[in-house]
Amino acid sequence: MGIIPGSPAEKMGLQVGELITKVNGVPVSEVAKFYAALQVNNRAFCKLEVLDYSGEVRFAQRALYDNEHHELGILFVHNYKQLTSEAV
Repeated sequence: MGIIPGSPAEKMGLQVGELITKVNGVPVSEVAKFYAALQVNNRAFCKLEVLDYSGEVRFAQRALYDNEHHELGILFVHNYKQLTSEAV
């Protein structure tokens, strides 16, 4: 993933290149599932399970405000290795 500087995602401590594996306890593997999972359970709170550079899981969490789910500042980037293998 990519992060917009100064965004809520940056304030949550998310880093460029990390992988979000779960949102509010729901496994996510694509953008549509990410946004759907933000609406699960408590819509006023976002808890992300993130796979960091060392392969370890960590959690990032934050309160969400009305209609902010689309303004977290996360840029979704396709996995380069996955794209390369699909192209071959």
